[in-house]
Amino acid sequence: MSNETRNATIASILVGLLALLFIILYFSKGINWDEEYEDNKRMAYGTSLIKKLIKKQHPKAFQEVDKELNKYFEKLKKDKKYNYVFIGNDILLNPVEIMALDSFAKAGNTAFISAKNFNHLDSLIVGKEWTNPISEYDDLDENSEYDNETDELDTKNPILKMLFSSNNGATRTKLRKKINYNLNHPDLNIKKDYILYNVHKTDTTPYLETHFFALEYFKRFDDKIINAGYVFNKEQPNFLIVPWGKGQIIFHCGPEFFSNIALKDSNRVDYAEKVLSHLNSGTIIFDEIHKTTYYELDENGVSTLDKSQLSYILSQRSLRWAWYTALVAVLLFVIFGAKRKQAPIPIILPTKNTSLEYVKTIGQLYFLDKNHILLAKEIKAQFYNFVKNKYQLSLNIDEEEKFIHQLHLKAEIEKTEIENIILKINNYSNENQLPLEEKKLHELYQITDKFYKNCK
Repeated sequence: MSNETRNATIASILVGLLALLFIILYFSKGINWDEEYEDNKRMAYGTSLIKKLIKKQHPKAFQEVDKELNKYFEKLKKDKKYNYVFIGNDILLNPVEIMALDSFAKAGNTAFISAKNFNHLDSLIVGKEWTNPISEYDDLDENSEYDNETDELDTKNPILKMLFSSNNGATRTKLRKKINYNLNHPDLNIKKDYILYNVHKTDTTPYLETHFFALEYFKRFDDKIINAGYVFNKEQPNFLIVPWGKGQIIFHCGPEFFSNIALKDSNRVDYAEKVLSHLNSGTIIFDEIHKTTYYELDENGVSTLDKSQLSYILSQRSLRWAWYTALVAVLLFVIFGAKRKQAPIPIILPTKNTSLEYVKTIGQLYFLDKNHILLAKEIKAQFYNFVKNKYQLSLNIDEEEKFIHQLHLKAEIEKTEIENIILKINNYSNENQLPLEEKKLHELYQITDKFYKNCK
């Protein structure tokens, strides 16, 4: 096997293996344990069930975000109430969208955000002039006053400045096999906590991280923030309701409690319904696209949503891996196909036996000259030559009977026919005979032609 053929074979095998791997990973009917909170019923930590629950509660008032929040909120009616709902690992909004969310809540609407990371919402709290929220707080005790003339938001929920800083550890985590959680309001609290068994099968981490807000960071501000729920114990809140202008923003750092695997149990569905009861009676605006979003800067330096086809492909897990698989396959094809290819091998047809065609041609020439005996001699010579080449038999003068017998066995032709052929070949080709009649020449041709057609 040549090098080119071997390389082509290897490339084909690799491409086939990649295609098989893709089919196994993305078309199998198994459960996907990735913590990505996508609208996918096969994902344990997906959001398909919570969406169904919300749609059931608001069958005629459910919408989904399909563009930047600032552009989406522009079309909302000012005289109606709305609820913005996000459930995911991290909410990825650009600065313009955060300003729109701020105005949305202050106008009397509710924003419900359940995520494990709120760092991208810094500008919602701090404004444009705020630069370092933690250094001023590091040495404060519960009775100290915060005074910073450059911070215009010092009286507006200062604890939130800590919540969304990536440096202070206000949001903490635990790894437990069993997660118990509950609500604080006496009308919503149940005596025995809700239980969710922590399952994570996608990497070496034994369990998912369970997030909660560090109580010491905001306990002196609890008159402005409602501590609505907890995880593990009441000292570890995970559900905060923050008044915001005429509306409110609800922060929940346990999106796993609204996932498909959590809502498979009716008791945990009860928890989700109680949490969602804090929404107002207006239209639900469900945000699916800001879990994985790609941005680009416009000519004014404003970050906007990148609507290119590639950005959407990269934002979807299955499409993203399909894209990577295609790139690898093309790369392999280029690597192995770029080498010199072997020149095509010409097709060599087998040599044709033209003996019979030769006989016919010569026969026509002799027939036109009326030299029938010469033609009969040619038929005789071609017959014995055919038998010799095909059956390795030669006719000796004194072994005619043996020749006929052997030819009968090999050609599977009756002895009488073979005897008739030899008799007439010898007689008609004898120059001592009278001139050969045309009729006899035809007869000689017919019996030899019959032999050629029927012999084995």
